[in-house]
Amino acid sequence: ALDGDLRDVVENFEGRMLQDADVWSRRKYLEFLRELHDRGILCFTEEESASATFKTLGGVIDGCAGEIRATIERAWKIKLAFQQVTKRRQRVMKVDTIPVSKKTKSRVLKSDKVIKPVTPGARRSVQRIPAEKELMVGRRAQNCMMTILEERSVSSEVQHQYKNYYAMFQGFCQTSGISWPTGDNTDAILADFLDCLFVDGKSASEGEKVVASVEFFNISQKGRLPRSRTPLKGWRKEKPPQCRLPLPALLAKGMSMVLAGRGEMLMATKLMIDHDCFLRPGESIELRGKDLVAPVPGGGPQYRHYSLVIRDAEDGKPDKVGVFDNSVPLSSPGREFLGRVLRKYVKRRKSKNDFIYPFNSAEFRREFAAAGAALGVPGLHPYQLRHGGAAEDLQTRARDRAGVKARGRWHTDQSVRRYTKVGKIQQLLNKLSSENMEFCRWPSQNLERVLQGTIAARMPC
Repeated sequence: ALDGDLRDVVENFEGRMLQDADVWSRRKYLEFLRELHDRGILCFTEEESASATFKTLGGVIDGCAGEIRATIERAWKIKLAFQQVTKRRQRVMKVDTIPVSKKTKSRVLKSDKVIKPVTPGARRSVQRIPAEKELMVGRRAQNCMMTILEERSVSSEVQHQYKNYYAMFQGFCQTSGISWPTGDNTDAILADFLDCLFVDGKSASEGEKVVASVEFFNISQKGRLPRSRTPLKGWRKEKPPQCRLPLPALLAKGMSMVLAGRGEMLMATKLMIDHDCFLRPGESIELRGKDLVAPVPGGGPQYRHYSLVIRDAEDGKPDKVGVFDNSVPLSSPGREFLGRVLRKYVKRRKSKNDFIYPFNSAEFRREFAAAGAALGVPGLHPYQLRHGGAAEDLQTRARDRAGVKARGRWHTDQSVRRYTKVGKIQQLLNKLSSENMEFCRWPSQNLERVLQGTIAARMPC
């Protein structure tokens, strides 16, 4: 733990700055740290369990030796962050008021944690300019610009992420003194940037997105980045992608019962539908009343169940892989009642175009995690419902691999093959105590009546 605030720490940096004075001076670095502190981005708190030595922005704070040493390990990050702060100050000087983002939050430095530049987060809803309002139609490619259709080859959310990752690569080039655009040296420079991300502990998925963003904004480079593609293989070997464990049906039913017992009946229903239909969280939360299709009496056995239309083409938003109008029947043996239960809530909406669920993803994720914690399994994520439903059907042989692949709308067999690992699922079930295991068995026979409101829900002891 450190005594005093950041200003005291800053003063101790005297004479210990980076040696590259031409690019990064001590005065600028002090100014940068002070601004971080003044803006509420960086602060220190006393922690009894804190590490005596940890790395911070541009230095190593050694509590045992009582000194602070400069380091160049993250030099490019420091320079990039300072440039962004400087640009923001220049923009502020041109207006009368200082814009404040509602999403900006103070961050507290604890233990050996380090404040790092924020990388692009989850995809968000981003509106595109209508095609009829686009400029230079018919002349874009000839003027070295992306055409409208090239831009729309990916969703607006993915394009928004690509812009952020591409900006990271551009910032790396600027702080490294590399001319922009990179031209014929793009492949080698990008390979070096991937090394920096790897050393900083980033995941291979971030590296893949950086490469994809470079290829997206440089069409001529697509398929011509062998030095950047090869490191991704090594990255995945050194740090294999972490897949969330599938959520077993037994635990899913228990969590649904916990939500019902807390009065969140619609959330309990959503949880079971997501598990049964292998829905992605984003697809599920955006279901509208019109997306639940009623059975057709007399139309044949294939039409006797409720169905969900995933990503209706009328809404103009495809699924993750760019497909519209996927249909998922609520026809799983023993779970057909989910369609009837959901229909009850759809009838309460004023319009068929209204969202079925009146809560957002963050609210559902919070309650979902709390339900898992109540059963002694903390840290669960709604995406595990999609994995769990697929794994459950494969293990019980309710569907074969082809059926699971079609229902989950996966494009490759490899995506389905990972759900055959029974041992991983057992690891999750082994976290349940005997009392909670018994609690999760009860909904197997009574969940339908609970969700329909004919009997009261139970809560774990």
